[in-house]
Amino acid sequence: EILRVAWPVVLEMISVNLLDLADTYFVSQAGTSQVGAMGFVSSIWGFLGSFPTLVTIGGTVAVAQAYGAKTSQAGYVAAMFWLGMALALALTAVGMLLPETLVSVLQLPEALVPLGARYLQVRSLGWVPLLLVWCATATWRARGNTRAALLVMGTVNVSNIVLDVILIPRFGLVGAAYATLGAALVGLALARPVLGEFLQAQSFTVAELTRIARIGVPAVLEALGERGAFTIFSTVILASLGTLALDGRQISLSIIGVVFLPAIGLSVAVTTLVGQRLGAGEVRIAREIGWVAAGLGVMVFTSLALAIFFLAPWLVQRFTPDPATQALATRLLRLLALVEPFDALGIVLIGALRGAGRTDLTALTLTSLGWAILVGAAWLARPYGVFVTFLVGVGGYIVVLGLVLAACWALLKLEPAPGAQRAAPTSHPLPEG
Repeated sequence: EILRVAWPVVLEMISVNLLDLADTYFVSQAGTSQVGAMGFVSSIWGFLGSFPTLVTIGGTVAVAQAYGAKTSQAGYVAAMFWLGMALALALTAVGMLLPETLVSVLQLPEALVPLGARYLQVRSLGWVPLLLVWCATATWRARGNTRAALLVMGTVNVSNIVLDVILIPRFGLVGAAYATLGAALVGLALARPVLGEFLQAQSFTVAELTRIARIGVPAVLEALGERGAFTIFSTVILASLGTLALDGRQISLSIIGVVFLPAIGLSVAVTTLVGQRLGAGEVRIAREIGWVAAGLGVMVFTSLALAIFFLAPWLVQRFTPDPATQALATRLLRLLALVEPFDALGIVLIGALRGAGRTDLTALTLTSLGWAILVGAAWLARPYGVFVTFLVGVGGYIVVLGLVLAACWALLKLEPAPGAQRAAPTSHPLPEG
């Protein structure tokens, strides 16, 4: 059952990683400084992207549990899309009106501010189509129809890569933003089936909105807390160590995404399955899904990370001709590969806890550890150089987080979702949406 739901999501995340690699590769051909600017602005974009988790995670869990309980999901779908539209318009306004303020406040090197601001401004035009597409794919995944989500997002990412090839050589870093906007519009056209469902339902109850908010608001706080800590680490702590640190970080994270993003795909699938099982009142199977998926993730993605460890010098050379950047990025990439078992464990169990509706627990854990280690401990490690700062901040955070989340899943008392069926547990999979 896990593999049935997970494999399309994993392939979808691989396509996301290929897109990241393509962006980094083609922008690197325009100049090393542009890669650093892209990594810097991507951190800001990721921080702003914390807010849509209100609808993508809150809505996914609510729809998955309603699907498992065999009750109506129309109101949850309508609430997701209305909230998504409101958030998209707000984020577009921020990115369009305050781009230079954002990149300046977070200490992007002065020479790169105009380029970074323009990149952020153009990319912000894509918030509305992106949010609508994300709501549509979240609805499909919640119902177990991960293949439809793969079709849409895979097409979006392939379109983005094709547009990268055309636009980045002509417009540089800003061409990557134009490519993202164009691909989002392609996705909007493909998401018409769920958009039609939203337009048909339109209304929702206060109870449905409250349930999404109860799950989604802690998810937003989690994303803000962790991404905020990671943004400070990337744009303040590493930036203070020079542009070489920014370039090394961007290249190493882009490559390790071959492992990291598919693990997130498995986590998304686990959120759906745990939510559906708790909606059906099958508590024991929900817990088993979490542990089996975690073991599978550690086994598969650690094997991939070991391959990356040994191929690190060759992989890094594909992204930069600069010897100093190659040396640093190789060391950082090997560090990330070594801590991958803990990373896979933590990522998958985050999905399990979300499926159980315990986004409050993941928010507390990720935020507290993120600020204590990624910011506090890493700041203290700065005098010892880029590698030690990365080792203490990123390496320490990943290891401790994985162990703490495993303890949370082992000790958490799982309960059936509100309105869950009380049927006897079964090992048979739920019908696919």
